[in-house]
Amino acid sequence: MARELDVNTRLKQENQFLHMQTAQYETLRAAIDETRRARHDLPAQLPVSEMEVCVVLQNLLENAYNGQLVERDGVFQSSKRPGLGVGLQSVARISGKNGGYCRFLYGSGVFTANVMLRG
Repeated sequence: MARELDVNTRLKQENQFLHMQTAQYETLRAAIDETRRARHDLPAQLPVSEMEVCVVLQNLLENAYNGQLVERDGVFQSSKRPGLGVGLQSVARISGKNGGYCRFLYGSGVFTANVMLRG
């Protein structure tokens, strides 16, 4: 009986390991598919530097996950310190640098950022 319990425990552990490997494989396959789509949809040469694209995305994602929104006279304020939000100012500066634009909207509990980068 002890031997059967040991075998059953070992089988359960192997089954859990296989489930974890399958989940990891699916995650990896999804990442590969997303990379393939991005390479297909992106131009060979971006109109702005990769650093600027990363700064814009980082600031927008940081704002998306913060969960706090302070707006004063139509201008979004920082949730970390008094005054204007530095991240959104950075997005506006980068987008407007070469004739692009950005627009930030908030309504019904949803923050929306429209950003166009031009080179």
